[in-house]
This record gives sequence, structure tokens and C-alpha cells, in this order.
Amino acid sequence: MQRHGLRALVHTFASGLFYDTHQESCIKISLHQTYPQEIEGTPAQKAMDTAEAKWKKQLPGKQEALWDWCFKQKDGVLLELLAFCVSRSVDAIQRKHEKGDTARFGEADKLAAAIGLDMTDFFKATAENYFGRVSKPLIIEALKEAKVEITPAMEKAKKGELAAIAEREIGKAKWLPGLLRGPAP
Repeated sequence: MQRHGLRALVHTFASGLFYDTHQESCIKISLHQTYPQEIEGTPAQKAMDTAEAKWKKQLPGKQEALWDWCFKQKDGVLLELLAFCVSRSVDAIQRKHEKGDTARFGEADKLAAAIGLDMTDFFKATAENYFGRVSKPLIIEALKEAKVEITPAMEKAKKGELAAIAEREIGKAKWLPGLLRGPAP
């Protein structure tokens, strides 16, 4: 019975994720896919695209064949596909209007800790995506956290210049903005 439940769940999630046509299912569970624009062009997006392409090659071309495909697969393959499908529904991005102390972000922290997520593998702060968007004091603080020696020239630099300096200097370190660090272990 458990094996059939796994196959039915994977079928339902993969149907919605990989096929354009919507067929009503007898299984009333749905997956809400996220499309975070905030990660476009990042290593995280590249990793997601690579994984999706891998599954598209393995899955049957027509949704009608997916049910039989699921029932022919070993549990390990289905669990990997289930994990990918679930990963496409994760939304841990904190937007400007949101507070960081909600249950959603607490769950995201627990999930990140459970899978050993290291955001330094997926995000590098640049002048465009971070330093140019925060205040000079926050840029100076970031430089100090990354163990960069603050010179008088840095303190006197205009914000745009300081953002470029921070990108260059912090790019050598594994540093993340506070929001991406997650909870302390």
C-alpha cells in the first residue's frame, strides 16, 4: 500500500510540474510551484534548471504514460523525483513587506539545516544584487564581517565606489548577508 501511495503522489506532483495539459486527478493534493525571479541568473537557478532538464529526459513525453512509468520505477527513483518536485514548491524568499519571524521562515530554516544548505554555494554578493541596494554603513559592516581591513579611502568613498570595492574584496570570502545565513548551528 505504501508503495502505491508513493507512486500516486509522485504522479500527481510530476503531472502538474512537467506537463502542460491539466488532467483532473482523483488525488486531491496539489503542488504550488514557485518562480522566484530573485534567483534568475544565479547558481541556484542553474542547479534547478539542470535538475529539471534531467527529469524531463527521464519522464515519458506524454502525461498519459506517466502513471505506468511511475509504477515501473524503483522507490529510489521516485523518492528523488518527489524531492525535486517538493523543491520546486519551496518559497523561503523574504520580500520587503514580510517579517522574518513567521512560521514559514522558521520552517525554511529547519529545512535548510536538515539538508545542510550552504547558501555560499548559490549566492555571491555583488554591487548589483546587494551592495548597491544597502546603505554605506551596512557595506562597511559587511567588509568588517568578511575580515577586510577598512581603509580611510573606503570610508570616504561614494556609495557606488564602495559597493564595487565590497564586491571585489568580499568576493574572495565566503560571506553572506544576514538574511541568507540562516540560524546559527
